[in-house]
Amino acid sequence: MCTFVVLNLFIAVVVRAMEDDEAEHAQQLHQAQREANTLLLREITALRAEIEALRDQLSGPQGRAARRTRLSRVSRSSSRVH
Repeated sequence: MCTFVVLNLFIAVVVRAMEDDEAEHAQQLHQAQREANTLLLREITALRAEIEALRDQLSGPQGRAARRTRLSRVSRSSSRVH
């Protein structure tokens, strides 16, 4: 009977260690995913700013005003759809 108790205790310790290791790995994976998402968001924001600057360079002042008008129309029409 004593051998069974010791064996059961040993198995419990091993299983607990495996669960802790798995939880730590999942937490590290989640943190890495959050960091990757943050980097992607920064990159997308920078690319959007670059695109906007290029559009401004290509269109000049008159093109900017026309584009703002188009964007406001699209925003209003898309808000009606949703």
